[in-house]
Formats: sequence, structure tokens, C-alpha cells
Amino acid sequence: MVLEGYGLEQRQALIRYCYTQGINFFDATMDSEKDSVGRNLQALPPPYEVYVQTRPEGLVYGRDPYNRKMAHYATLKAEVQRGLGLLRRERLDFLNLAFMRPALEHDPDYLAKLGDNVARLKAEGLIRFACLDTFSGEWTYLQGIAAGFFDAMFINFNLANDGALRAVFPAAQEAGIAIFVRECFMKGELFHMGDEVGLNWNPAQGLVLTE
Repeated sequence: MVLEGYGLEQRQALIRYCYTQGINFFDATMDSEKDSVGRNLQALPPPYEVYVQTRPEGLVYGRDPYNRKMAHYATLKAEVQRGLGLLRRERLDFLNLAFMRPALEHDPDYLAKLGDNVARLKAEGLIRFACLDTFSGEWTYLQGIAAGFFDAMFINFNLANDGALRAVFPAAQEAGIAIFVRECFMKGELFHMGDEVGLNWNPAQGLVLTE
């Protein structure tokens, strides 16, 4: 569902600012964001190549039992094509495939099916890269990395959540998988924590302890 009020002056100003900073990666999740990113990139053509990531809405995380629909090629392809229509693009740069641990436990062949789907989407020119994502912890990430068909991965990583350094990051590095980190500031919670202990961020000095 595409809602009104997305992709207007404020977001257009943000995209212009992104261009001045050389930002070239845009992640769009729900339909309204996909539509607004598509409209804004058309109205404000980037001065360099940009990359867009999105996910098959309704098929990821806990929104579909055992993430079965992503393992069904016709369903996944149709959702990718629908997303491309909203984004106004012929090919998606990064398809975020976010499955949960129960999908692997329920179907031992799940990753093989997903890998075959990724290969078919690439062969049809619908996607460039597949991105691994989950909220099911280290074991699930390691299974996805070992499957051998992911090009990149999305993972939470910040000062209060650095567990990926233990095994996931080394495995991804060995496999040649690119890493995108998110929630670097825990949706702003780190700033509240800093205020509580008297820490503030100064652009010139970095972290400073205040009275």
C-alpha cells in the first residue's frame, strides 16, 4: 500500500544533501518508501551511479510462516517485479532476503531453494546482488554465509551490539561477502544513553564528557 505524504520537499532535500556527500546506497523497505525513492530518483537524477536495496515485502522476517513464499520462485519473482514497478527501475541492485531460523529448521533444503531462486533472478536480469539478513542470530547468519550464494549481508552493529565481530564478520570476510551495518546508533538510543552519563558528541572533538 502506497501512502500519501512520502517523497515530498523534506525527503527531496535529504536526497540532494546525500548527493553532496557522495552517498550512493539507498535502502527502501515498505511500499511507500519504494515509491518515493523511485519518484525522487527520477525527478532528481543522481550525478553518479547509485545502488538501491529493497526486500520482498510480506515475505521476510516473521511475516510469512517459515518464509516459505521466498522459496517459491514464481511468488518471489512476482514480488521483485512489483517492487521494481514501485521503484521505477528495470533491475534491482540488492535484493534483501531476510529469513528466520525456523525456515532452515523446517526445511533442510531451504537455502538450496533460495540459492536457486537467486540464480534465476540474476539470469533474468531482475537483480544484481542478493543480500543476507535475519534477526535470528549468529547461527542463522553463518548458515547463510556458508550457503555460498549471497553477495552481501545486512546486520545490526553498534557499540552496544558488537557480537558479529566474534564469528559472523570473519566468516563473511573469508567468503568475500560485503557487509552493510545498520542501527549504528540504535535508532538514537545511544544518544539518550550518552546524555544519562554526561557524554555528548562534538563534531570537532568527538565524544566529550560534560559536567
